Amino acid sequence: MNMFMRQLGGVIGVALLGGLLNRYLRISFTDLDGELSFEPNIEEVNRILDGSERSLLTSGEQQLLQEALSGGLGYIFIALLFLAAITFILILRLPKDGQYKTSQT
Repeated sequence: MNMFMRQLGGVIGVALLGGLLNRYLRISFTDLDGELSFEPNIEEVNRILDGSERSLLTSGEQQLLQEALSGGLGYIFIALLFLAAITFILILRLPKDGQYKTSQT
């Protein structure tokens, strides 16, 4: 049961953080209309991550896509820091070994 809950938490976390990244990229791409030679969408991020595709982009397009991706990843790291702080606070609230009694039947 423990492994199932860990995997379920991981899946939910990846889905939420991926949704945050996609949302940020969509907002960034609406600001870039007219500045790129192609219609920006989420799939265009793969062009900046692939070396052969990256060479087909102009330096300005590379910079705009890199800024959008790095800004989105910045939000992801801030969200992870926030989740880590919440987890740390919750861990501090867990009872210590001597603070509770176990009943034996």
